[in-house]
Amino acid sequence: MSLEGFEAISFGNAGLTVSITKNGTTFNKTVVEKLSKPSNVVLMLNKSLKQFAIRAANAKDNMTMPFYTSAQKSPSVRWNSKEFLRTLSDLAGWDLANTQGYHINGTYLSSDKAVLFDLNDAIPN
Repeated sequence: MSLEGFEAISFGNAGLTVSITKNGTTFNKTVVEKLSKPSNVVLMLNKSLKQFAIRAANAKDNMTMPFYTSAQKSPSVRWNSKEFLRTLSDLAGWDLANTQGYHINGTYLSSDKAVLFDLNDAIPN
């Protein structure tokens, strides 16, 4: 038997995903790579639509936040900001202290070099 006609596949790619728990917010490897491993991002919030986005940025842009460094051992990015968690919890009406958290699939906005996450689409862990 030969492997002719077969192709290599991977099932490790979960798409653009953010995981939100009482301990922090984690952007998966796919998000980091889709944004080209930026050292800084701009975090944007649309309260009326209950959405947030991260956009790749350089350190000179206004309102940037540190994101990825090549020294990281993990290909994902974790933010432990309690303020950010409170903002998301209040906006979505979540009680993160009494849940396993949520994950949200993101949408890549190529024209903005950003990933959009809709809290309305959150899936309980």
